[in-house]
Amino acid sequence: MFTQILAVLKDEDGATAIEYGLIAAAMALMLIPVITAMLDNTNGLFQSVVDIFNHPMFDDGYFS
Repeated sequence: MFTQILAVLKDEDGATAIEYGLIAAAMALMLIPVITAMLDNTNGLFQSVVDIFNHPMFDDGYFS
């Protein structure tokens, strides 16, 4: 019985999976602000394009 308990305590098979899980979680936490910043910049870019096409020059029929 004692040898079985020692075998369970020395078993490190699940440790690698836990380490990879922690690495993936840390990467996800680091990527969230980066993705948010990229989306904000992209939204600003598209809003600039929309603002260009909302210019009064396009309402006068020059491009229709």
